[in-house]
Amino acid sequence: MPFVPFFGTRAGVSCEINYRRGELRDSAYCMSMNPPQHVSMDADGELAICGDNVECLSDPPYDQPTLPFGQSAGAGPFTCRSEATGVTCTVSPSERGFAISPAGIEPVG
Repeated sequence: MPFVPFFGTRAGVSCEINYRRGELRDSAYCMSMNPPQHVSMDADGELAICGDNVECLSDPPYDQPTLPFGQSAGAGPFTCRSEATGVTCTVSPSERGFAISPAGIEPVG
């Protein structure tokens, strides 16, 4: 069952991709602690955003691997790319997605 966890950037973005993991829905999920925010995207590119609020906090898994800047991780239709400022995730074939950084969360595509 594909599950791709990683620590996105030195900017403090943590992400995971769930694809065909039993009863979990297929999604890409990223969060940051500072500011407290998270975003989830389904296979249709629909976003659920929680921004700059203590209710948006969650704990990332301990001891995640680091995805170096400029590299991508993916499972199924989801791809997330680590960048110096944060992480950008998209879903194929629509190429819709999001960018998350300390500046906030923005839809892409």
